[in-house]
Amino acid sequence: LGLGLIGGSIAKALKNSALDLEISAYDKNEVLENAFSGNVIDKKLESIDESINSDLIFLCLPVNVSLKTFEELIPKLKQGTIITDVCGVKYPFKKFWDESNSKGIYIGGHPMAGKEKSGYKNSDPLLLENAVYILTDDLSKNEELKDFRKIIEALGSKILHVPAKQHDLIAASVSHLPQLLSVALVNTAALKTENYNFLDLAAGGFRDMTRIASSDFDIWEPVLEKNKNEILIAVEKFQYELERIKSNLKNDN
Repeated sequence: LGLGLIGGSIAKALKNSALDLEISAYDKNEVLENAFSGNVIDKKLESIDESINSDLIFLCLPVNVSLKTFEELIPKLKQGTIITDVCGVKYPFKKFWDESNSKGIYIGGHPMAGKEKSGYKNSDPLLLENAVYILTDDLSKNEELKDFRKIIEALGSKILHVPAKQHDLIAASVSHLPQLLSVALVNTAALKTENYNFLDLAAGGFRDMTRIASSDFDIWEPVLEKNKNEILIAVEKFQYELERIKSNLKNDN
C-alpha cells in the first residue's frame, strides 16, 4: 500500500528477485499505471480493503496515513495474514496492535535507507541493498515467519532485531535529529551581507551536511509528532555537546 520511494523500491526489488510472488498495489491511478505498465506490479487494487486478500501487506505510506490505515485494516485481517510497515516510528503501531484482537500477524519494520527525493519516480530496486532493515520481532524464534524473512532478505537488506521503543529512541538520534539539524544549518547559513550571500560560498562539506534539508516536510511532520519525546531527548543531548563546544571556544581549550 503506497508506491512512493520506499514502497516502489520494495516492489521493484521483489519483482527483480528470484522469488515467485504476485505483487498487488494501491496508490494514485497515475502511479499504478506506471508501475503496471513497467511490469513492477501484477495487479492494481481499487481500494485499500482489497489488500486483506493478500498473504503479506506492506504499509508504505506516511506515518499518519499508515497508522490510520493500520487501525482500519487490522480488525479485518484473516488468520495468518502478515501486516508490516516501513515507518520511521514503531511504538505507536505496536501499542495499537497490542490493544487489538486481530487474527493477523504484525511485524514492525523500518528500512534504514532513503533519499531526499520522494515518489515512485525516484524509487530504485537497489535502494535497500546492504541497508539495515530493522524488524521489531525476532523472526528466528518463529518458524511461521521464515517466508517473510526470505522476502526481506530478497531486498538485499541486513535484518536487525530492535524492539519498538528502543528503535524510536535510536532513530531519534540517527535519523530524526539529523533531519532537523540539516534544516537548522541551512537556516543558520542563509545570511547576507551587503556584498555576499553566505550560501553562494558553500562547498562540498556544507552540501553533504544539508542534502536532506530539502526532504518533503509532509513526510517528516508526522514522524516528529509521533516521536516527539525521544527527539527532545536527542535535541537536549546535542545542545549539551554544543554548549561544550561553545565553552571550549570561549576558554581557548
